[in-house]
Amino acid sequence: MSRLRNATKTELPSKVPVAQIPESTTTPPVGDPWLHEVKMDGYRMMARIDGRDIRLVSRNGVNWCPVLV
Repeated sequence: MSRLRNATKTELPSKVPVAQIPESTTTPPVGDPWLHEVKMDGYRMMARIDGRDIRLVSRNGVNWCPVLV
């Protein structure tokens, strides 16, 4: 953390908000601020890293990482 200027250490949220929720459309948006992505079958995941606790979480909050014993 010492390399990050003005960083504030805080608790991780209990639920990770999901970014980039896709929308169906017949035409792509126009203009420089837009990036386009073809929707393939699969899942969108958010990575949550808290020390050695690493999880891939779906937009519905499902943990997709196996439990290691």
